[in-house]
Amino acid sequence: MSKQSILCLLAVGFSAQISAQPVTTDEQPQPKMRAIDRDWEYFKAVPCERINKEVFHSRSEELLLAKRKSQCVNRYKAFLPKPLS
Repeated sequence: MSKQSILCLLAVGFSAQISAQPVTTDEQPQPKMRAIDRDWEYFKAVPCERINKEVFHSRSEELLLAKRKSQCVNRYKAFLPKPLS
C-alpha cells in the first residue's frame, strides 16, 4: 500500500469517527442581538420616495414609520382629487 492510500484511509476513518460522536445539548443557547430602536430623528430624515422600502423592527418603529408615511401623504393631499360637496 502506498502512503497516499494509507493517508486517505486514515482521513476517512477519522472523519467517520468525528461524525459518529453524539451531539451534546449541554451548550447554552447563544443570545441573539436585539436591534436598537431608531428614534423619530431617523424616520424624520427618511425621504418620502424611500418610505415604502423602510423596514421596522419593533412596534415603536412601526408607529414612527406610520407617522412619517402620514406626513408624506399629507404633503401631497393638495394634489389629490377631492369630491365636491
